[in-house]
Amino acid sequence: MNIGLLWHTPNSDNLGVSALAIANLIIINEVLTEKNITNITYDFIGTSGQKSLSIVDELSKDLNCNINVVRYSLKDLLFRKLTLKSTDLFSKYSYVFDIGEGDSFTDLYGFKRLLNMTVSKMHVINSKTRLILSPQTIGPFDTKVGKLLSDFCMRKAYKIFVRDDLSSKYLQSRNIEHDLTTDVAFHLPFKKLDNKFENVTVGLNVSGLLYSGGYNQNNQFGLKINYKEFTERLIERLKFEGVNIKLIPHVTPNHLPLENDFVISNELANKYNLAKPILYNTPIEAKTDMSQLDFVIAARMHAAIGAFSSGVPVIPISYSRKFKGVFGSLGYDFVQDPKINNSDEIIESIVNIIKNTNAREMVPKSLKLANVKINDYRNTLSELVNVNEYKK
Repeated sequence: MNIGLLWHTPNSDNLGVSALAIANLIIINEVLTEKNITNITYDFIGTSGQKSLSIVDELSKDLNCNINVVRYSLKDLLFRKLTLKSTDLFSKYSYVFDIGEGDSFTDLYGFKRLLNMTVSKMHVINSKTRLILSPQTIGPFDTKVGKLLSDFCMRKAYKIFVRDDLSSKYLQSRNIEHDLTTDVAFHLPFKKLDNKFENVTVGLNVSGLLYSGGYNQNNQFGLKINYKEFTERLIERLKFEGVNIKLIPHVTPNHLPLENDFVISNELANKYNLAKPILYNTPIEAKTDMSQLDFVIAARMHAAIGAFSSGVPVIPISYSRKFKGVFGSLGYDFVQDPKINNSDEIIESIVNIIKNTNAREMVPKSLKLANVKINDYRNTLSELVNVNEYKK
């Protein structure tokens, strides 16, 4: 059986994107192997990741399947047309699962990305292959063309899953059928480490993108705080409270220094005499490392999900609706909103959360709900996949 995994990048320098690709592959493979389907080939289709592809070899060995990585871009598609090469890339697949890199199915990031997301879906639909939108954030679509293109693709999809309440409400407003589940990265494997720290130790994920003011370097996300000043004040306050700080970079593109968490984390380590950050190769490494901590404060959503799903209480710093959507749907109410609250309010809230036990007590309850939602997703996939119909 051939399975296409569209907009899944297992070796992305954004560990959140990699976490989604790896976890969704594992869930799909669990479903297919339970149905006694063998000789499965998976193709990761999308952008070229910057990190080592060794994770693909490891997954292929662990899951006992064939895994390939296939680049997909509009430029490559146009080149194939101009050179009279076949553009029929999707007809060989029994199913194509499209995860949209988590939150890219929107017009929020500009027309080029919207075009990539929608043309690729139309390409699958035109090949008569069943398109399943895996759990992701869908929207917002604020432009007429965004609404038009996305509506067309979604109404042609075989099945749609969303990971948060806000996406679900948007699809309801468009009268588009879907299932509400959660983020598949909760299912990412890891090895639990013992907490051997003498003092309370908090992981701090600093977003290079927010630290730089966004892509336009001018408070692109409309925060009420100066994120750079907030981060430095937070470090100073945590040190004053006797808290050990471990820096956790989660997005590390060398070609995009303004977005690179590792670069900023190194600068902060030097300035505040903190331990040097680790440059993780995979999201599994990052999740395993965070599993030994007392708390994690994270501005990258999948750094928060990685820590949280390893059993560590988290304090997400939300710059986007996706944070509140995912964690809110699990009844976890410790997300900080810098679009509403100022630095003083957020810092005091963080210190109080770390000192109290409420967040620690809430983690098992919320994780149980996340696991229920993952199982519901798995069961629905099992109902969708027809063993007798798949393409050999």
